[in-house]
Amino acid sequence: MKLPAWLAKLPPVAPRITTWTPLDPDKVAKLSGLPDAQPGEVGEKGFGPTFPHDPAKTPAPYDAVFAMPLGNELVLETALAAIDGEGLGRDNTPDLLFVSLSAHDYIAHGWGHESWEAWDCLLRLDGQLGRFLDELDRKVGAGNWSMVVTSDHGGAHLPELTGGGRISFDQLLTAANNAATAELGPGTWVSNAHYPYVFLSPATLAQSRREIAIVIKKIEYALRSFPGIARAGRVDTFAGHCETRTGDDKALCLTFDPQRAGEIFYMPAKNWVMQEDVEPLATAHGSLNDYDRDVPVILLPYGRTKHAPDVSPRDELGLEEVAPLVAAWLGIAPP
Repeated sequence: MKLPAWLAKLPPVAPRITTWTPLDPDKVAKLSGLPDAQPGEVGEKGFGPTFPHDPAKTPAPYDAVFAMPLGNELVLETALAAIDGEGLGRDNTPDLLFVSLSAHDYIAHGWGHESWEAWDCLLRLDGQLGRFLDELDRKVGAGNWSMVVTSDHGGAHLPELTGGGRISFDQLLTAANNAATAELGPGTWVSNAHYPYVFLSPATLAQSRREIAIVIKKIEYALRSFPGIARAGRVDTFAGHCETRTGDDKALCLTFDPQRAGEIFYMPAKNWVMQEDVEPLATAHGSLNDYDRDVPVILLPYGRTKHAPDVSPRDELGLEEVAPLVAAWLGIAPP
């Protein structure tokens, strides 16, 4: 069935939005290695830092599903309905299905990767994915489907557990504007300092090239004075000709969109988290650190054969290599 028909037929969700408690408290506690509710956990969607989590006590129970294991369950159920509705896997023409499971993202932002909430979500997701794959076997046949499982990013540990810290965007905005004021006098010289960019205001960009260069240099120095900032620089120094760059410089180049980026970039130091003053987080992501950039990739190609379980990692794969790999599986030109 098509999506509107599926949504109309979807069993009532309200009875399923019940209090969230750990599936196996002892196992969750062992995996986490920590008591529930660590310093730095703030909760998400109106939930508090400690189990149990009652969505009825949040401002919007349906919205709270985004930060519950039920959120992933509903997505996987909809994916199975899409297989039926679109007739996927019924002929010799390959079909492509993307499934984005985002509940763990919300949960990790609210409670951290070490939290009971994060581990409980992963335990439940393991079972949810197992049932989903069983249904794939049933619907399209065992061995008749391929799969790539990966993540768009990782995330920092709780800074309170690692000796790191937190910096707010407002702190950086104030510091950047003060640095510009030292050169240009009182005024609003910086429009925004939301990670990972500092955007100069129109008033600053109206200055001479020499003045702009001096302001940028002073802002760079101001950003680097924060212990939680590992790197700051001009975007135009690293944008373009990415194929000629290596290491972190190439990663930065691939990150920058010259039409949307600010004039200056900054990157947090290891174990430091960037956040809004009005919306604190348990953890964040997007840095050059390994915990952000190294994520699992599971490849199940067509024509695979069964083998004994092997949990050792085989190779490293760049995120930009995933799409060409899938294209090769499909026998089409890569994007």
